[in-house]
Amino acid sequence: MGVKMTLQSHKPSQPEYETVTDQLELMQASPDFKATPQQIAILNYVVNQTLAGNVDRIKGYTVATEVLGRGPDFDQSIDPVVSIQAGRLRRAIERYYLTAGKHDPISIDIPKGTYVPVFRERLPGARRTRSDVGVVHASRLSHDLDRRITCPVGGRRAARYTR
Repeated sequence: MGVKMTLQSHKPSQPEYETVTDQLELMQASPDFKATPQQIAILNYVVNQTLAGNVDRIKGYTVATEVLGRGPDFDQSIDPVVSIQAGRLRRAIERYYLTAGKHDPISIDIPKGTYVPVFRERLPGARRTRSDVGVVHASRLSHDLDRRITCPVGGRRAARYTR
């Protein structure tokens, strides 16, 4: 089980950023990651927005208009395209980590009920390509920069946020 931490609302330090982007590239390069171009675009968008500290922008409407090309009159209650594609993406991610990604150092998940990804350190003995990363639950990010903790993974500073 990984160590839990959250990142500051600004761009993560280089090791965290590189570890997550390396994992994203590794996943997408695998023939076992069976995602459509739309689903890959959604995954790239939500991961990049999270790494940039823009979790507040990750909503069904913005995914539809900025990623899937829907117009400004998009209504998720009428057109469930984002929910459908996100569900299929979640299954593709799950299948990947059960097959080719089972030894990857971190996982990228999109929990049901949100489009904000979670980055989780996996097995302690898993292959490492860069530095370690703990759980980064971006949905807990906020602009409250007063409370800080030092992350036990690599000794990096991280802010702990509550809703």
